Amino acid sequence: MTATLDVTALSMIRDTVVPYDHQSDGVARLSQIQSWLNADEPGMGKSLLALMAAAIDFEIGVASKAIIICPATLKENWHHEII
Repeated sequence: MTATLDVTALSMIRDTVVPYDHQSDGVARLSQIQSWLNADEPGMGKSLLALMAAAIDFEIGVASKAIIICPATLKENWHHEII
């Protein structure tokens, strides 16, 4: 499955963040289902995928809040990917 995702249209994601193809494909699949488990290997970009999924939910009005629970070592990752 190849998907086109304009991440710059998602207001809560930095415009310098460019997702990999597998992340764009993952978000395209997520838009078609209600629940999911992201069990990718470490380093595959799970944080950005989750952020893009939340951003889409915010943009279409499905969600208005999100909570991010992560190890302290990942706080900087989240900070650098969110405006």
